[in-house]
Amino acid sequence: FFLNGSNQTLAGIQGSLGTYSQGIYNNTANGYWASTLTLNTATDYASAQSVYRDASGGPQYGNLKFVKQGAGRFLLGGYGTSATVGAIGNTGGIDVQGGFLQFSNTFASATEATSVTYVAPGTAAGTAVGTGFLNVATGATADLNGLNVAVDYLTGGGVITNTGTSARTLTIGDLDNKDMATGAAVSAIFSGVIADGTSGGTISLQKRGAGTQTLTAAQDFTAGFHILGGTLVLDMSGMANPNNLIRQTNGLGLAGNLTVKGAASGTSSQTFLGNTTVYGGASEVLGNANGGTLTITLGTVTRSVANATLNFTAGTNVSYKNTGTDLTPSGWITYVGASSIDWAISTSNVIGAYSGYTVGLPTSASTATVNYVDTSTSVTLTAGETINSLKLAPATTAQTIVLGANTLTFTAVATTGPAGLLFDGTNAASTITGTSAITTTVASGELVIYTGHTTGSGNPLTISTIIGGTNLTTVTKAGPDLLDLGSQAN
Repeated sequence: FFLNGSNQTLAGIQGSLGTYSQGIYNNTANGYWASTLTLNTATDYASAQSVYRDASGGPQYGNLKFVKQGAGRFLLGGYGTSATVGAIGNTGGIDVQGGFLQFSNTFASATEATSVTYVAPGTAAGTAVGTGFLNVATGATADLNGLNVAVDYLTGGGVITNTGTSARTLTIGDLDNKDMATGAAVSAIFSGVIADGTSGGTISLQKRGAGTQTLTAAQDFTAGFHILGGTLVLDMSGMANPNNLIRQTNGLGLAGNLTVKGAASGTSSQTFLGNTTVYGGASEVLGNANGGTLTITLGTVTRSVANATLNFTAGTNVSYKNTGTDLTPSGWITYVGASSIDWAISTSNVIGAYSGYTVGLPTSASTATVNYVDTSTSVTLTAGETINSLKLAPATTAQTIVLGANTLTFTAVATTGPAGLLFDGTNAASTITGTSAITTTVASGELVIYTGHTTGSGNPLTISTIIGGTNLTTVTKAGPDLLDLGSQAN
């Protein structure tokens, strides 16, 4: 069924299985959702199969927006050509305005409902883009139907469920939250519910790509919650009971940003009893009490790989907590307060800024387990130093740390405890010079360098000495401000 760039409204489509070339597709060469297909199904089409792909399984030329109207049920999918490809590849979006829409892939061992191998207009062949937005209107239902589904942004106030018998994943943000008509970024809001099915079909939600997705209603999925890119906002400001918008039995996976917004008055809370695992990149947890008080409680906080960092940002009437072992100063977890940037720690499971520094970087006879802070204008080492961590926070004027021929060594414990160099550039810049090196105590060590500020424009940290030495093999840059690697080769 060729649309050829036209818009069509039908009462339904009754397909039959069999030929590989069967399907509906839009074969225009240009334009976002160049065609719209509307199905107004008053009755059920339980065996309907419709495929958005061309006859050879290659790119879909011209985006196709699919609209489901009416009270009936419709299976959107088709005769898959493999376990992961075949069902849906339209990049124009899926709009469920009424009734019950089930995703489908008839391949015997299929686990995927959406393909990410279709080509957007104007892009080279082989560019993976995925399916466009998914809107589920209030009163309507979209069913994963035992399949993994990947879409872009999510809107509407309806229900997304999984009537299958196995745990499946709903992936959102597949196209970086882009409006398919204009290409502009979309800050999408979903006021509906993502709910596990009643036959063992649990759902895991993961956010990918850039952009912001907001959830505003209490969710009912239990198989996991992962933010792998961009920002996901849990907005509890409109909830009658502003507690646990995400069910607390879920764990939290982070490689992006989590923002939690509370109610305008009273107390709000979000708890994750499962482990909080930072997968990679720079992640942040940000609370907005919104006039009330807000508590965010995480499970045991760990990182799974090098280069993963986590930041907590202080907020008025916001409390952060963790279960399990208290956090100790480590290079990969920071806390940005109202007037300082520090390592994040927890005391009796309340997360806050570390304050137990020893003031002044010693010129000799340092201690490998001590966390130092230096606010002076100049320090010159007279011997090699081994320290646990270092915070540079020049008080008023530019700061210079002169290593000379001496090595500055940081204590590190593989992935779980990378070395940390923290620079607070709120007041002035800082420079480290030397002819030796900055290194770590363990082979294949990692040094996390966080550069940031609390107010105004941040100043740079310049390091004009070798970062590496004998043991240090990984350097992770975190924070919003500039790290300038100077004249020494690194």
